[in-house]
Amino acid sequence: MHTPLESYLHQLIQENGPIPFDRFMNEALYHPQWGYYESKQTLIGKGGDFQTSVSNGPVFGELLARQFLEWSVIDSTTQWLECGAHHGQLAEDILETVASMDSKKAQQINYLIFEPSSKRRSIQKERLKRFGSNVSWVSKWDEVKTRFRQGVIFSNELLDAFPTKRFEWDSSSDRWREFFVRGNQDQFQWYLQPTDQKIPETLLSKAEFEQLKTILPDHYTIERSLIAEKWWHKAAKHLERGHLVTIDYGFMDKFDKFAPQRSNGTLRTYSRHRVGDDVLNNPGQVDLTAHVDFPSLKKIGENQGLKTEGLISQEKFMHGCLEKAFIQGMQLSPKQMAQFRTLMHPEHFGKSFKVLIQSKLKPNSK
Repeated sequence: MHTPLESYLHQLIQENGPIPFDRFMNEALYHPQWGYYESKQTLIGKGGDFQTSVSNGPVFGELLARQFLEWSVIDSTTQWLECGAHHGQLAEDILETVASMDSKKAQQINYLIFEPSSKRRSIQKERLKRFGSNVSWVSKWDEVKTRFRQGVIFSNELLDAFPTKRFEWDSSSDRWREFFVRGNQDQFQWYLQPTDQKIPETLLSKAEFEQLKTILPDHYTIERSLIAEKWWHKAAKHLERGHLVTIDYGFMDKFDKFAPQRSNGTLRTYSRHRVGDDVLNNPGQVDLTAHVDFPSLKKIGENQGLKTEGLISQEKFMHGCLEKAFIQGMQLSPKQMAQFRTLMHPEHFGKSFKVLIQSKLKPNSK
């Protein structure tokens, strides 16, 4: 028996023919009634489907708050814009940290949350209501343009869940084919169509790609999130002055995307802390993610006039934050130290997660 979302997707395919995977992924995660992020209440932590740096404990938010304070010129116009705040836990950790350090500074910071979902906005507002007018919400980039002037735009584990296209290399035709989804005997199946999109050429030079083709195996699979690229372009464009930061797992350099061990791509499901690769099964019931293409985002930001301050591991970034925090007088309890070790641990978040930091320190600088 189909779930309402499965029935909706089958009807969509019946009426329109096979749909590109990014459309399927968008409905599976963000359908306003049945999408994974819209219909489930408990997704994160031990009782959910996966752990995050935030669910690990408040140390992550405290270290970010201290770093943001160092970057920011605290005055009446200082703003921090969090994108993808989920249930508001990170915002709460950051705001509590600033309030405990300096109540005057806390009142001078306008904490904006970019949240298109009315359901998640409602959850966030309930959780953060004690911070009053210091927290406000925007739901589209046009609002950001009128509300945000300078400060920090940041996200944590957001871009990996943006809908992505999926492609495989067809050596016989010397071109890429795009994955579509079709319905067959009440199941969802892959359907491949040739595409003229120049997939890796967005990163590689023509000579580099010609060399890559000589060793690229038949059926080699990659993803490309056009939505994530457009999102980063808009964020960079709206940053008049300050820092643009994202933390997630993904590729460190442009050749990492074509590593031999990734011949089947990076699309994965997460459910009850188990990783799977059947991304067409149980839409709306499992999380879907793919590696973030950091080199592409880095290039997009630089084309918008931003300077890349770093593309580093979370381990290195957190070490730097902690060193500065110690100088500021921060002391870690045994519980906090245990949380910090998890953030640094290679098998948890330390190595697999990357941090991309770009900045524009002069208004309208190019």
